[in-house]
Amino acid sequence: MEEQLFKVTAVIERRRVDPAGRLVRYFEVHYETTHGAVGTVEIPKSEFSTEKVIEVITPIAAELEGLFEMTPE
Repeated sequence: MEEQLFKVTAVIERRRVDPAGRLVRYFEVHYETTHGAVGTVEIPKSEFSTEKVIEVITPIAAELEGLFEMTPE
């Protein structure tokens, strides 16, 4: 089984008004990588799914984890 690069630590539904005055709903997804880097991504409610969360966060987490591999402990 492949090692997970990150875990989701929180999912918060948010709303904002776009420049055209429309209400936009999105999810703020907080995550932590294996080495403790933390981040947040925003995913529109219309696109939100487990697959989308994985698709969006995985490349970011991989890049962050790569930085830890470059740093001597």
